Amino acid sequence: MKLRTKTLLLTGILFMALILVLFVISQTIFISTFNEHERQYTSLEVRDVNYTLNNEISSLKRINTDWAEWDDAYSFVEGNNPDFIETNLQPETFSRLNLNLILFIDNDGQIIYGKGFNLKENRELELPSDFNRTLALDNPLININSTGNSGIIITQYGPMIISSHPILRGSGSGPIQGTIIIGRFMDQSELNRLSVITNSSISLEEYNSPNLSTDFKAARSSISDNNPIYIQEAGPDSIAGYIVLNDVYGNPALILKTEIPRIIYQDYQRSVIYLMVSLVLLGLLFGLLNLYYLDKNLLNRLDKIVGGVETIGKTEDLSQRVYSEGADELADLGLSINEMLDSLEKSENNLKESEKRYRNIFENTGTSMVILDKNLDISLANNQFKKILNSFKVDLESKNWNDFITITEGDKIKDYHYKMLEGQKLGKFPQTYELELKNRSGKMGDFLATFNNIPGTKKILVSLIDISDRKKAENKIKESLKEKEALLREIHHRVKNNMQIISSLISLQSNEVSDEDMLKFYKETENRLHAMALVHENLYQSTDLSHIDLGGYLKNLVEDLIYSYGGSISTIQTDIEVPKIEVNLETAIPLGLIINELVSNSIKHAFPDKKGIIKIKLDIDGDQNLNLMVGDNGIGLPEDKDIISIQKFGLKLVQALTSQLDGELTIEGKSGTCFHIKFKELEYKKRF
Repeated sequence: MKLRTKTLLLTGILFMALILVLFVISQTIFISTFNEHERQYTSLEVRDVNYTLNNEISSLKRINTDWAEWDDAYSFVEGNNPDFIETNLQPETFSRLNLNLILFIDNDGQIIYGKGFNLKENRELELPSDFNRTLALDNPLININSTGNSGIIITQYGPMIISSHPILRGSGSGPIQGTIIIGRFMDQSELNRLSVITNSSISLEEYNSPNLSTDFKAARSSISDNNPIYIQEAGPDSIAGYIVLNDVYGNPALILKTEIPRIIYQDYQRSVIYLMVSLVLLGLLFGLLNLYYLDKNLLNRLDKIVGGVETIGKTEDLSQRVYSEGADELADLGLSINEMLDSLEKSENNLKESEKRYRNIFENTGTSMVILDKNLDISLANNQFKKILNSFKVDLESKNWNDFITITEGDKIKDYHYKMLEGQKLGKFPQTYELELKNRSGKMGDFLATFNNIPGTKKILVSLIDISDRKKAENKIKESLKEKEALLREIHHRVKNNMQIISSLISLQSNEVSDEDMLKFYKETENRLHAMALVHENLYQSTDLSHIDLGGYLKNLVEDLIYSYGGSISTIQTDIEVPKIEVNLETAIPLGLIINELVSNSIKHAFPDKKGIIKIKLDIDGDQNLNLMVGDNGIGLPEDKDIISIQKFGLKLVQALTSQLDGELTIEGKSGTCFHIKFKELEYKKRF
């Protein structure tokens, strides 16, 4: 995308964002003020309509006062004016006074005259059937003072404004002869008349009506003593206010709705539109002027610089230079690019010279060398490598490194190459490895390959050294070592067999001896020979002729000792804790003899009832010292004897073998006997 397009697009986006921000600000900040003014205005309109309705009630009250304080009416109630009805209470009276109800009631609550009238249809209307409550003597419309009562009542025909006044003489004096009640229905025609007066739309619904409209229900639930007026937007063009009207009994009777046009809101919307249009026009003007300035002083000059750079990139001619006129930042940019081109031109020349030197080294180093790309294709090979291929009648037709490798670990070496090309640390992967190169008929030689990534590229330099003669010599040495290893295994086997023969001869000789002490000596000697023979047996079976698995050796040794003394695993138990440790022959033989003596002593002396536990534990501390513990839970050592002073051959042998291991021997005699020996593995003496 061109910079001009980006600039125009960015300017348009920023301008639209500014318009949007201003619109949001106007909506969030100013709208609250306009809404508050609109609600206040609506509240005033509701109060105005309520005031107008109260004026209608007051007007009705004045009409009632004129009739109630009239001598003719007073005489009519007394029964002295029988022509009063014919003269004064005709349909024209109802129409002229805009009344729907006139009642004359005596002091006993009896209707002397009562008539309802439908003004729209100009006909008489039956009195509401639920009007009996109004005629009760305790009703506020009947039980009144000299000023009378007025207000709203709900009838079966709908709501009605009503007024009552005591019947008095024309001078306003008594005694009171009864009550005059007049009323006017609040039907739609009456509401239309009030709407014209107040210049608003007025509607009413009964407070306790089960069919109350949704908005009236919302108003009923929201209106309270602290919030007597409820305001709600009826749409984008109108707003409504609601107020509760009480009846003459002081109970909520009607909900009055006043709906007026949203003049304030519409004025606000028009103001916002005018503001937005003005901002858009100013923004367009500003944008055009800004683009003109940018194009003349920035974009056009920048295009020249970019065009010059693109031309140099296409032609790869570093001798060309870009536009750099002027005395501002763009001119400085052009000068900087030209200086960079000067440096690049010099660097290119130096690189060409360097490439010549390194190619000369690459060709004449005396080592076979190839350069591999990221697909391991041979992109360059020196003459020495080509000579190797020619000597084996191989050409570079395939030109892929994998085609020349004939070793079984070819996939692993390919993985080395790919990881190096991706710039990963090889870690355990070698950078030098042996490989076999092949031709179409098979192997053509063993080579030592060293590879390294060429910095700044995805290429690898591989150097090859012919080690075919060395590999032949190594193979001969390996074959010789295998023969010696087989011979050494045979020696271990023969030593083990000879020791077993000696052990068997001692066992046969012991059959001719009846002395118990001599039999013990024979048995101990036999066990010692078995301990040493077991070491050679394990070495014969091991893959490593210089080390023995100590855990398996000790377990087999102890089990054989218990068996040789006629015991069993169920009567004398063993607890051997020896980790995976391998020791050399110099350490294993004295260690086995020590354990042989100590376990034999435990079997012979620690368990009179032939029941107990022999525990052997071996671990390694931080200084690589081996800590051996051999103990039992038997009867323990004699209290009156020092174990070191006991001149027994077995204990002397243990002390001598401990010294041979350069170890330290300590003995505990509580709750059985426990021997602790701390030593290190003896230095291994190579045998081949």
